[in-house]
Amino acid sequence: MVIGCWVLVGIFLGSICYYRFISSSNKSKEKEKENYQDEYVKGRPQVPKGRLGWPLIGETLDFIACGYTSRPVSFMENRTSQYGKVFKTHILGTPIIVSTDAEVNKVVLQNHGNTFIPAYPKSIKELLGKNSILQINGSLHKRVHGLIGGFLKSPQFKARITRDIENSVKLNLAGWTDHMHHPIYIQDETQKITFEVLVRVLMSIGPGEELNVLKREFEEFIKDLVCLPIKLPGTRLYKSLKARERLLKMVGKIVEAKRKAIDGKE
Repeated sequence: MVIGCWVLVGIFLGSICYYRFISSSNKSKEKEKENYQDEYVKGRPQVPKGRLGWPLIGETLDFIACGYTSRPVSFMENRTSQYGKVFKTHILGTPIIVSTDAEVNKVVLQNHGNTFIPAYPKSIKELLGKNSILQINGSLHKRVHGLIGGFLKSPQFKARITRDIENSVKLNLAGWTDHMHHPIYIQDETQKITFEVLVRVLMSIGPGEELNVLKREFEEFIKDLVCLPIKLPGTRLYKSLKARERLLKMVGKIVEAKRKAIDGKE
């Protein structure tokens, strides 16, 4: 009887020791797992601080509203002061990371198309199309960039565009005398001259009604280049897409007329 009691006591004490051993072992494993996870998280790149705003629209409304104030950069300045020079946000339908740090931007730009793939807001992708030079990457981007650069650097093009710029500037300066009692906005005048010169060089269209229509449609197209990616009738993106359609039709007709004129001469 006594021996039986001692056997029961031994089993009971053994069970307690075994339970404590198992518990201690499990705690050690859990602690090791937590330490491993902490080390893994520390070694893994972290998303910068910031906020994503409301669902779907994010901080787009705040971003656009700042653009209409006297300090458009206030959107960036406020978040830089809160989260640092690199922060996350959500604008124009896409979560993004914004960098205002010169060194970070240098690394990104030097790795263009390799480590970092350029991306643009959905509205720009919709309006410029998938074949835009902004949308292509890698070897194709380099090839297209080289072809355009070779064309723009040619002596013939430089001589022609210099002459066209001079003529356009003289023509616009002469028109300023009619607005002596009104303010003249240099930015608007510069955009006007640039558009006239490019259309003249690329499509051989000089001052006149055709140029005015092209300019009007282009302004409607470019006005809403950066907007919410919503294509419902009446929205900014919808209006820009319609202006793009009209522009493509006009340019197509001009190119076709030029081609027929060339074929007729031959």
